[in-house]
Amino acid sequence: MEEKPKYKDWQLEELLWSKRWRLTSWMFYKIKDKQGNIVPFIPNPFQLYYFKNKHNRNLILKARQLWFSTAIQLDDLDDALFIKNLSVGIIAQDTPTAQLIRKDKIEVALDNIPDRCKPYRKYDKANTKEIQFNNWSSIYTSNSFRWWTLQRLHISEYWKICAKYPDKAREIRTGAIESVEMSQEVTIESTAEWNEWDFYDKCESSSKLMWKPHTPLDYKFFFFPRWLEKTYSYEWIVVVLTRELEEYFDKLETEYWIVLTQWQKNRYYLKQKDLKDNMKREYPSVYNEAFEIATEWSYFQSQINMAYQQNRVLRVPYDPNLMVYTCWDIGWAGWWDDTSVWFFQIFWNEIRRIDYREWSWYSMLYVLNNIIMEKPYKYAKHIWPHDMRVHEQMTGETRLEIAEKHWFKFELVESPPGAVSNRIDIARNLFSNMWFDSKNCFSWISKLKNYKRKRNESTWTFIDQVDKNWSQHSADSFGYWCQYISETLIPKMWKSNHEEEAIKMFPGLRG
Repeated sequence: MEEKPKYKDWQLEELLWSKRWRLTSWMFYKIKDKQGNIVPFIPNPFQLYYFKNKHNRNLILKARQLWFSTAIQLDDLDDALFIKNLSVGIIAQDTPTAQLIRKDKIEVALDNIPDRCKPYRKYDKANTKEIQFNNWSSIYTSNSFRWWTLQRLHISEYWKICAKYPDKAREIRTGAIESVEMSQEVTIESTAEWNEWDFYDKCESSSKLMWKPHTPLDYKFFFFPRWLEKTYSYEWIVVVLTRELEEYFDKLETEYWIVLTQWQKNRYYLKQKDLKDNMKREYPSVYNEAFEIATEWSYFQSQINMAYQQNRVLRVPYDPNLMVYTCWDIGWAGWWDDTSVWFFQIFWNEIRRIDYREWSWYSMLYVLNNIIMEKPYKYAKHIWPHDMRVHEQMTGETRLEIAEKHWFKFELVESPPGAVSNRIDIARNLFSNMWFDSKNCFSWISKLKNYKRKRNESTWTFIDQVDKNWSQHSADSFGYWCQYISETLIPKMWKSNHEEEAIKMFPGLRG
């Protein structure tokens, strides 16, 4: 018996002009599924939530395989099909990826739209950079849209672009995004790896606006964790979870109220065996996990985690009865020209980090006279790096000599061969004695997480060299202080017959 059509012709004609019907009816658009079959587009709950709540500027932090690229492409394609004179731009991490998005998403959807619409939506497959429709709307793929005027812009895997192609990311931020008028739509979606670059900055700022009114230029933040996807489960075998995983699932339940089924835990266990440290970034359960740096990359990630667990990151006020030490790293002209200064107090076995400041493009004397001396602290010593002996080209004097002319006294920390690795090792040993002011030192903690090993660009693996990035100056000033404690302060205690006291204060440096 022949099946009756679901809609009459006149009903279908009316429904074709409803964007909601076209995207959610299962009848208008088709996609290629994970098995390579052409199937109706059935939006999942995450995609429906995005369609209903999207804004002029949208930022999506996602777990893998939630099909957001497909949903965004169909949303933009639908606008191009049914709105005249619309220009849609697509930027991916590289040209092959952009072409794959066009072929597997846009062209599949276009080739399978209802027959009555096809005569009006012809396009030239030979043109790999542009799809033109007869309503004067177009879809473009390009690396830059600086000289264009767009009404829709989709940036896919923006974190990867920021990490691998920083010049391209800068062009996107200053050129492509600025080509979209503020009443139109920009959508950025990506997974993440660590807390660095523009995608992380945008996530941090937009996540703080989640429950506040948004202006047309504010990014609306969407985060979709892996545990919301019910298909991310495996129930055919029983696995024995490790103690670390059990503790992790307990933490999710007690701290975040995230209760997982046994089948979801099984799937997590099986995936983690392959992904290892990358699991949290590819399939985050909470927002912070998406940007968590693996301990194999970061020099101090495990020590920072322990400081938080032991509640050593809290308000640490200035004690006027104790002297303050400062330790410096001076920035030079060029990239990341930051001058970093740490402020410490020592009480018995506690190294209290009460303050941290950094400045760019300020002279050394300005920082000394207008910032350091304006603070109410009583100073014991100022510790400077060895390169303060470098001569200034204009005056021929060293920075140390210039400071002494202005009545500032400093002690220098030398940097012999192997000093960097030695400072890292000393800092790790001393970390358990350190307390950090949660307000004044918060920016430094964020930077220290990014003090990491350098990566091999071809294999994307780490090598045993420091990655010289924007966290370097703050980490170096921290290292100089730790070196000063181990080489100068503790030996003075030993020579003054206070060896037992020194060992009690800093057991990590015994002998």
